[in-house]
Amino acid sequence: MSEFKHIVRIASVDIDGSKKLVNGLIKIKGVDISFAKAVSSVSGINPDTRIGFLTESQIEKIEETMKDPIKY
Repeated sequence: MSEFKHIVRIASVDIDGSKKLVNGLIKIKGVDISFAKAVSSVSGINPDTRIGFLTESQIEKIEETMKDPIKY
């Protein structure tokens, strides 16, 4: 796994790296639990992954999926 980051910036929001993926994504304005789970599923990332362990490519995939969910 990659090095742990305590703060991760996703979609211009700083998220605590110790949070699980779905719980962290719901901190972003406009993202609810259902959308966060869908983003996790489409991105192919385990929803129980701690945000601090995400790689840059995984973060980019999450942001890309959130920007254009209909494409996925």
